[in-house]
Amino acid sequence: MLNIEVDDVGEASRRVAQHGGRVIRQEGMSNAVWVHPTSAHFAFIELNQPQREPSSTRESS
Repeated sequence: MLNIEVDDVGEASRRVAQHGGRVIRQEGMSNAVWVHPTSAHFAFIELNQPQREPSSTRESS
């Protein structure tokens, strides 16, 4: 299994599909998709967009 961290999982999955990859989405998981092994030389690939914590804002004085 190969896990690839991406900045935008939607864009990454569109690019995979445009190149003939079969993308699998699991209900309830908006930050990860999988590329079906039969369209990835039998490798199981996960595209993962890490959840970013909101950056804290500082007030300048």
